[in-house]
Amino acid sequence: DHLYKERGLSKSIQAAPLLYKIPGAKLYTLEGLTLTLRCAAIGRPMPAIRWEINGQPLRPSSLPEHFHLNTVSPGISDLKIQAALPRHSGNYSCIASNSVWMSGQRVEVTAVTKLKVIPYNASESHRIAQRPQRGQIESNRYPDYVQRS
Repeated sequence: DHLYKERGLSKSIQAAPLLYKIPGAKLYTLEGLTLTLRCAAIGRPMPAIRWEINGQPLRPSSLPEHFHLNTVSPGISDLKIQAALPRHSGNYSCIASNSVWMSGQRVEVTAVTKLKVIPYNASESHRIAQRPQRGQIESNRYPDYVQRS
């Protein structure tokens, strides 16, 4: 409060939302694992965060099985997928908005994450779990469809 008074600023100044913590642009996970996507935004007033999957809104009252939404604190939301299945692959959007309007439109900022759930293949599991033999290139332990960074 004193910083506002010192600088002669009003607390009524508004700021459009800004996403400062978003999931990566592309994520890969193995079937059966739990994954949490976190989205955090700032702005004045504090932005509300909502989630969409493939352009369809996720509503807390009608979440698909395995999905959980959690508002960690104002401006921070987690989307948790327990025991991910290949059908959960898709484009996940985190959308932050508040009451700020510019050029006659409400300001919204969006971050999209493309999620790929890799099916578990029992015949491949030994390749992922075993350590490479001497002289073997380590990347051979992973199936071709697993992207390594």
